[in-house]
Amino acid sequence: MYPCADNVVDPQALVRIGHALLARVQSVYADYGIALPSRQIWIAGEGAYDCEQLIVSFTGLREGIINADGRSVTVPSSPCDVPVIATFQIVVVRCVPVPEMRSNVLVPPSPEALSDATDVLAVDAYLLMKSGCKFDMFGADIEPPLDVSALGGMGVDLRVEVQEASGGMQAVTLYLDTVIG
Repeated sequence: MYPCADNVVDPQALVRIGHALLARVQSVYADYGIALPSRQIWIAGEGAYDCEQLIVSFTGLREGIINADGRSVTVPSSPCDVPVIATFQIVVVRCVPVPEMRSNVLVPPSPEALSDATDVLAVDAYLLMKSGCKFDMFGADIEPPLDVSALGGMGVDLRVEVQEASGGMQAVTLYLDTVIG
């Protein structure tokens, strides 16, 4: 199951996981009746936050383990001895209110507009965490199934952060680490 073993994980597993993450987020939002931005992409690396969108990105690999409490720990060892962890970012980018020029005076957004935007971002944070939690146990619904029997279960390490607003856009990001083999 590990990279140096005879039964190496299919390199297409990363692709299947990325597409499964996108589908999982879409499903969770649909279950709650919350609309996602119409632009929805699967990419490598970071995307540009230039419009409302859902971005699922593959950001890297490392060796390590994920403990029973779900926290990933890097283990300095040979890659033949430890699992490989894939790192993904799932981002929802939304438009947020910005200051406007009125009669040569910069007017900040109203407290109500800021509160309304915060409501949307808070819901995004919750639904992204819910999406990640459903990915635990190696996404058993990924086709074809990924064999993790040698790992004794897998788990995920999740964290959601709300980014600073910039240029009228604000992102909520789910950072997800998962064992792939």
